[in-house]
Order: sequence, then C-alpha cells, then structure tokens
Amino acid sequence: MQMPSFAFPAIRQDTNRATWPTETFGRAPYKPFLLLAVLDLMDAGRITENRIVPDDDLTDAFMLYWNAILPDRLRPSLHLPFFYLRTDGFWTLHPIPGKTLLATEPSSWRNVRERYAFASLNEGFFEHLKNPQKRATARLNLIRRSFAPVLEKLLLDLANTQLSAFDYADILLRETPALYEKAVEKPARDQAFRRVIVKVYDHRCALCGIRIISPDSRTVVDAAHIKDWAVSHDDSPTNGLALCKLCHWTFDSGLVGFDDDFKVIVARSITRDGNLPGHIQQFANRPMIMPERECYYPATDNLAWHRQRYKLG
Repeated sequence: MQMPSFAFPAIRQDTNRATWPTETFGRAPYKPFLLLAVLDLMDAGRITENRIVPDDDLTDAFMLYWNAILPDRLRPSLHLPFFYLRTDGFWTLHPIPGKTLLATEPSSWRNVRERYAFASLNEGFFEHLKNPQKRATARLNLIRRSFAPVLEKLLLDLANTQLSAFDYADILLRETPALYEKAVEKPARDQAFRRVIVKVYDHRCALCGIRIISPDSRTVVDAAHIKDWAVSHDDSPTNGLALCKLCHWTFDSGLVGFDDDFKVIVARSITRDGNLPGHIQQFANRPMIMPERECYYPATDNLAWHRQRYKLG
C-alpha cells in the first residue's frame, strides 16, 4: 500500500550564498526549522489543535535544529519565520485579544509573544498533518527541498531526539517519578534534563538568583546535576539545579555547595593562591533559590554527596 503523502507548498527564503552555507543551498533556514519544530510538537502531542503558540516548547524545538546545524551563524531569530510565514499562503497570525494585527516586523521573539496569541495553518493542511504518515512524508519532503542530502539523516535523527526528549521530560516532571522503561540516548536525556530544570526554576539561578532571558529567549541558566549523572544515572529534578554559567562552574568545581537546610556553603580554599572571589563569599549562609513546588526541591542526599565529594562544611 502506498504511503499517503502531503507536502508544504514552496516557501519564500532569503538567498545569500555569502551568508548561508551550501548545506542549506545558500538559503536562510529559518522557515524550514520552524516548520520542522511544528511537526515535532505534533508528533509529541504538544500541538493537537490548529494553534501554534509562541511558547517555550516551540522555542526549544526550533533551537535544537539551530544549535545542531548553525550554532555559530547569526542570531537564531525565531521571530522572523513566525512572522514572515504569513506571506506563504498557509500560515495565519492571530493577535492577542485587544491587540492590533500589525504589518510591521516584530523586533524579537519576546515581541512576538507580546503581539500574537498563536499562528494557525491552512485548515486543510492541518487536517492532512494530523495523519502521522502524512506528517512523515511532509517532513521528508521539506528536508529534501531545504537541505543538502548530507544533512538528511542528522535532521531525521534530531526529530527523534526531540520526541524522546519531550517524552522523557514528561516522566521527569511527575510528582512521583516513575522508572523509565526505555533506554534514553544522551542527546535526548540532555535536552529533557535542561528543559525540565530550567522550567522548574523558572530560568533563575539557584545560587545567585539572577534571571535573564534575552529578547530571543536565550536563558542565562544551565541545568546542572548535583550528583554526577555518571554516578547516579538520575535526571530527576531533585538531582538538578539551574545555575548561571559562573555559578555552574563554581558549583562543579566544589567551591560552593548547600547544606541540608538549603543554605550556601563556601569553600575555605576559595581565597587561597591569590584568588579574589568577589561576590561569591557573600553567598555564605544565604538560602538557595528554590523551585516553586516542593516535590522538585533538591534531595538532601544529593546535596550531601556533593559536600562529601569536595569536603565542604
């Protein structure tokens, strides 16, 4: 039996071979990345109605492709394809109630979120894409039209990573985490763990409290394991902290830790060898910035393991 097929119409893309690599045929890949992200969210059950919301799930899905294919090129300007896909005849923007549907280009992804409640696909297209087999053929057709053959397997693998990561993240966010029956590949684990920890700490560093999200939705925080994954094989929120880059390095180096009351311990060694620790010493005895829900609080056993490893306290 022949697989049912569906393909997106041709889409307009900026062509500039001086800017874009041969792997994208010298064309801007913003729109293909966004459409691939939409297909991923449909596969993961995140989009079940014809409403494509400019939320964190869409951001993460888009960024997985950007970081894998073009990590060092320009800005990952998700606001551009979200806005300009409307010129391709199958994508409609819906303003937030009370807002005007502006014709001017949004200045950032944050600006998109301030303007638009969601985008929708042509209703007939959406009905086609609800069929998993048609989604699969639409994905493959989009990849082959938009990217060189050398990227095909990578892009299909990224879609599988995306689906596994969403599935695994759902498991990790349960109040009583269940054992995950299937083996999870490292890329999916990393993606899911980062997504979960950033979410439960609401983009705020557990040590210094900084919370910055760039206009393009890049967050200042990383996801850090408390007890090394190689030892614990534990990706649950109770074994994670959201930490900014400096605090992440400081924690992983054993220069700071937390006691069982979630207060900061600063290593005595931090002032040796001419070090000037600046504000880090001021964190001593300060309370950790905690997740909102108690079920996601760091496990004291994990905090104790970290203290013992670095002889803190």
